[in-house]
Amino acid sequence: MSTTHLANRQAFFRHRIIPRMLVDTNTRDTATEIWGHKVAAPIGFAPIGINKIYNPLGELPVAKVAEELNLPYCLSTAGSQPIEDVGKANGNGPRFFQLYMPHDDELTISLLTRAHNSGFTACILTLDTWQLGWRHNDVNNSNYAFYHGIGADLGLSDPVFQKRLKEAGIDPKTQLNEAGAKWIDNVWHGRAHTWEKTKWVMGEWKRISGGKPFALKGIQDVRDAQKSVEMGVDGIVVSNHAGRQVDGAIASLDALENIVAGTSFSTLSLFTSSSVFPRRS
Repeated sequence: MSTTHLANRQAFFRHRIIPRMLVDTNTRDTATEIWGHKVAAPIGFAPIGINKIYNPLGELPVAKVAEELNLPYCLSTAGSQPIEDVGKANGNGPRFFQLYMPHDDELTISLLTRAHNSGFTACILTLDTWQLGWRHNDVNNSNYAFYHGIGADLGLSDPVFQKRLKEAGIDPKTQLNEAGAKWIDNVWHGRAHTWEKTKWVMGEWKRISGGKPFALKGIQDVRDAQKSVEMGVDGIVVSNHAGRQVDGAIASLDALENIVAGTSFSTLSLFTSSSVFPRRS
């Protein structure tokens, strides 16, 4: 029904701008800092998968533009280019890696290692999409290109996943549809994760990256936000996945307001669907 998507739009409609007067704005500076990176503005490029649906070069031009604008870029595990190629396209830009965590620990570690080696300086673990919701708009728009041999390049270029394909008797060169479907089954596997598993993957990322930031994406409840802080994460993404996972869920902007008011922290960076909100102490 897309009622959560509607709630997102309504929330932004309700939260109105209150103009202030007689402020000297002749010299303006929108720059801010996130996780040690000085960026041009408090916004960034959210992790959006399967960019080859829109452009044959996939994520590469987006990553390039992000560097040119000096805005943070986040690559999705559902990306349609290899991690290494996206890192090169982003050059010296600040970049983060969004992880859909498989239940295959060796594959998870391989993805994190590749991200670190490609210059991604933070890991953002998505919590709300271990199973794809029924997204009728995505079905109507043919958004599930993996099943048609398009857009699984990030997975197909992974050495551990290549090993899994070989074990399953799938040739990615001649069986692209089957290879793409198996990649989907690895990242959107239908089996929930736990707080204990989240601690494990945070520890693995910290070990691999030498202690670089780790954040959780998909937090909507104040209690989960507080638990995230107690666990020691470096940031949370307040998000309902653009309203495409749980119909009838709270709007991300409303959840952000509740979390800021009800969570005891002062320096944790907050995000909500496509926008960055650094919390000032």
